Amino acid sequence: MKINLLALLVLIIAANFSNAQNNIWYSGGDVSYYAPIGSLKDRFKPTLGYSAVFGKNTSKDWIWYGKIEYFNFDKVNYDRLNVKRKFTVDGSEKQLSFPLNKLKMNLEIIGLSANANVNYFASDFWETNVNFGFGIYKWIGNRRDFIDSLVTRNSSDSLLLVDYIDVPEKQQSEWSGGFNIGAETAIKLYGPVWFTLGAQYKIIIGELWPALKIDLENVSTFQMAELRAGIKLKLNF
Repeated sequence: MKINLLALLVLIIAANFSNAQNNIWYSGGDVSYYAPIGSLKDRFKPTLGYSAVFGKNTSKDWIWYGKIEYFNFDKVNYDRLNVKRKFTVDGSEKQLSFPLNKLKMNLEIIGLSANANVNYFASDFWETNVNFGFGIYKWIGNRRDFIDSLVTRNSSDSLLLVDYIDVPEKQQSEWSGGFNIGAETAIKLYGPVWFTLGAQYKIIIGELWPALKIDLENVSTFQMAELRAGIKLKLNF
């Protein structure tokens, strides 16, 4: 399946390259801000990532390019992580919430994708386009073991043990498909050097398993918004 997908990407790009009218080659790099969306946001805070691209125009308005990117969600969103327990305190049952500030986990991703820029507006010093892409992503999800005692106090200020949690470490490692769609603008700085700004929606079809003992729900897809800035070289041959 993964080999077939790569072969399809290569054939699409090669077919478009053969129809190119002008030999304009592109290379560059970006720094991106990845903000989780949906259930992924319940686990992680935004992070930075890096990418490199290399491509060529295939017609007056189309540019196809390959992209390799890397990012790592390693900042846990403790504001959204807590475990709830029902417990009787001073003769009445209460639902208590405990923060999971000791929980450590991360999601590391490296991807290889084929992308297309479709020109919307172009001048000698400014370009605007829409873009889309699809590719494969290697991701590794790590959740460290979690051991903690949940305690509360009664009216006499005595400590009461609500629960003892011992969740083993979990690691997942998979290849998954994904796609993205967005828009980009580029401003010419000097000669072949352009400054680019872009925003896009990205989704990777991966799943992080739940940990029910700590009320951690599963993440069925990795959805995120990406804001990026970079430098692009536009070379004519």
